Amino acid sequence: PDPGGYILIDKVYADSPAAVSELARGDLIIKVDELAVTAESYESAVDALKGERGTTVTVMVRRGSLEKSYTITRRKVEVPTAEGHMIGNVGYIRIVQFNDNTPDQFFKVMDQLMDNGAQALVFDVRSNPGGTIESVGKILDKLLPEGPIISATYRNSTTPQVLITSDAEEVKLPMAVLINSKSASAAELFAQALKDYNKAKAIGVTTYGKGSMQEIHKLSDGSALDFTVARYNPPKSPNFEGIGVKP
Repeated sequence: PDPGGYILIDKVYADSPAAVSELARGDLIIKVDELAVTAESYESAVDALKGERGTTVTVMVRRGSLEKSYTITRRKVEVPTAEGHMIGNVGYIRIVQFNDNTPDQFFKVMDQLMDNGAQALVFDVRSNPGGTIESVGKILDKLLPEGPIISATYRNSTTPQVLITSDAEEVKLPMAVLINSKSASAAELFAQALKDYNKAKAIGVTTYGKGSMQEIHKLSDGSALDFTVARYNPPKSPNFEGIGVKP
């Protein structure tokens, strides 16, 4: 919420219902259908924005001194986890987290930047909490030369088991990766793997230090257990659990 208790629009995703309705970052939602948005009703108002695809919601938006009503049709939106743009002749890619849809989004952005003449690439994984091993592995395979990418050390063995390898195809551009203390898990693996193959320098501060791998086991009543099964390792460096990746 903004200081007045209204819903502050912080980001509008491209091709979303909000973008089609020309809502913009900095707009304030002051009314959702007939519910006035206040500090007391804020959570209820946020819930009222959600609903089944194909249904509509009417919001009153304040932009500066102007107020305007918009009727928006709800639909499913794929939240981008990889976005980028050119900074001079450098391609900048921000990776928010590593989900199943991240590799396709990443490759699309990277290809566009390279088509636009990018002479170098900067990957930003600051405050990236991680994600799946599979998604970060697919991205690293595209960037790295032939060799191991990710291995795991299980409790009953001291010998790491290679989980994902890279083929010989690689991106041959200067690279850097931005990290901070909230870069964790798969984000740390991403940064360290690029360092291990001397493909990129890591810039920032030491990362969080989560080098463990979890599995989720569903139970018959609909609940689940999520527990650690191994520690995963970068291509050449030791596991970084409790240590982090250093810039």
